[in-house]
Amino acid sequence: MIDEVEENNQAGQSRKMVKILALSLACLATVFGSLVITIRSEFLDVDQIEIRGLTRLTFNEIANSLEFGINSRLVGLKISESEEVLTKLPWVEIARVDRSWSGLVVVNVKERRPIALALSAPSKWVLVDRNRAVLTGALANPSSYPRLSGVRAASEPGTFLEEDSGALLAILEAVPQELYENIEAIYRDSRSDIRIRLRTGENIVMGDDSRLGAKVASLATMVVEVREGELRGAFIDVSVPDLPVVRPQS
Repeated sequence: MIDEVEENNQAGQSRKMVKILALSLACLATVFGSLVITIRSEFLDVDQIEIRGLTRLTFNEIANSLEFGINSRLVGLKISESEEVLTKLPWVEIARVDRSWSGLVVVNVKERRPIALALSAPSKWVLVDRNRAVLTGALANPSSYPRLSGVRAASEPGTFLEEDSGALLAILEAVPQELYENIEAIYRDSRSDIRIRLRTGENIVMGDDSRLGAKVASLATMVVEVREGELRGAFIDVSVPDLPVVRPQS
């Protein structure tokens, strides 16, 4: 009798273990099934795109260049591809795309800042930035940015000026803001030396591409001295920055 009771208990325990195992597998199947359904549902789609950092570009110009849109799957979203496409736009210097599993995608854009006008053809001026990027086609009414000349012509928007423009743009980037706003033109002469013409009439010789930082510092000092000495229209030579020369315009 006792043996029969023990056998019945063992059989009951076995059935109980089978039920627990079956229940556990059912739970796992339910969780896995829920996960699959969620991945395939609208809850992991792009439902909002936010674009930050725009001043010249429009929302549509950026949104239309993305490799995804509203209702695209967040899983496998083409983030790096979109960033690469955006940085090929003439005005975009840096682009970063961040996604949130809530359905929000944020696109952060750093636009290029125009610093000068460059010739693309005779009397045709385009905007360029500090990194030689060509930002626009020919402008109907060129603005008052400093004008580059004596260098190779600009091409289409999205391309870059040749390297002979690099030193000129570096000078424009380095000079104090007040001096920058006074620069009418910066150019290479027939010997490829750099010269600057100010709106107030001064003509400046920068010389070759060497020691640009020292030349800019010397120039900033000399311009202040010329202004304080009421030598408007003077000739300033900082080609040897340690020995600058200032003389009245002949």
